[in-house]
Amino acid sequence: VLSRSDVLRSTLDAVSELLNSASGRPATSDLTVLVQTRETGMAISRALKQEGLKVRDTFDRDQRAERKRKLAFFKGDACIKITTLHSYKGWESPVLIVVLERLGDPTQLAEGYVALTRIRRSPTGSFLRVICADPVATRYGASWPRPRSRAAGSE
Repeated sequence: VLSRSDVLRSTLDAVSELLNSASGRPATSDLTVLVQTRETGMAISRALKQEGLKVRDTFDRDQRAERKRKLAFFKGDACIKITTLHSYKGWESPVLIVVLERLGDPTQLAEGYVALTRIRRSPTGSFLRVICADPVATRYGASWPRPRSRAAGSE
């Protein structure tokens, strides 16, 4: 079971890996982090900003201000985007990091599925990283094949 700090560290590591990838760095405007809760999203946003990265999120403690932030949240902006799964309905991105903390009931499982469908194919390649803190998914995740590195896979 991952703690909130483990989830935060795993997310920061995934962003860093993407931005420092030797095999083709994605456009920062394509990188989107989807979270289940506002609290997790705000923590990730703060941490990325502390790392000196440009971030746009949809979070605000005031509901009116949050609505305005959602209107200003668009895909072409040259920064990392962070929002909840609910706020990203109908949108897609070729570079997604999905943070799932709870999958204990059918609604949460459905949210996880919907988040996974937000990936968009891109001629330059797509990237999906799922960070899951719920032990219910551990056995399922362990059954997935591990990705090969580009260097190991090139022949």
